[in-house]
Amino acid sequence: MLPAVVLLSLAQDVVLELDRPSARRPDDGTFARAIDARWASGRRCVVGFFGAGRASWTLELGEEREGTLWVRYASANDVTLPFGWGALDTQLEGVALPATGGTSGKYAWGWAALDARVLQPGAHTFTFGAAPLRLDCVAFAPARPTHLDPSVAPALSDQEAALLAAPLMPASPPWLEELAGLAPPAWYEGTRLCLHTRFGPPWVPREGFDTVAERFASLGARSFVRHVRTRGEGQWW
Repeated sequence: MLPAVVLLSLAQDVVLELDRPSARRPDDGTFARAIDARWASGRRCVVGFFGAGRASWTLELGEEREGTLWVRYASANDVTLPFGWGALDTQLEGVALPATGGTSGKYAWGWAALDARVLQPGAHTFTFGAAPLRLDCVAFAPARPTHLDPSVAPALSDQEAALLAAPLMPASPPWLEELAGLAPPAWYEGTRLCLHTRFGPPWVPREGFDTVAERFASLGARSFVRHVRTRGEGQWW
């Protein structure tokens, strides 16, 4: 795989997108693959970054810079990210990263510092080891980057806040009381109505994608939905 260096210079920050590693192991499409992510830098992020694997990237600098290497990531839990300067076989040390609160959506992403140093002009390769998180980009910057932070919501007036707080309809409509003590009929409880899957495009070449209907039918399911266009929306079902 050819190195793909995508740099964005903002003031004193140098940002490197991580959606195309310069090298990774394994390199069979299962590890460190990129997907569309609306709220990620460049609208792409790296997933499948767990298990056993490594990936490296190359940061190109045109002048000497002093700063800290920051990583932008998303993780529902605290996680340790193996990190080291050098190619795939370099020795890695775990860096503790706090949970950001989720793995998708506008407010799921956070920054964490990895290493502070002076970098000379030229190419600087670094490697991440596998960890259960999503990677967005790195920034070499003198302070925590802020250009990707979500904008602050405008303040609401007292009248607007009161309107938003007022219920549109009673939480318990009167007719609900008429159903007290009733239970669904036996046929409803005993029938599988629908199953949902997340078999998206990465699953197309795998056996499970082609045989999932047969396997669900063996469980008694009469229908299922292939849910393939996740964009951070809620679980609408």
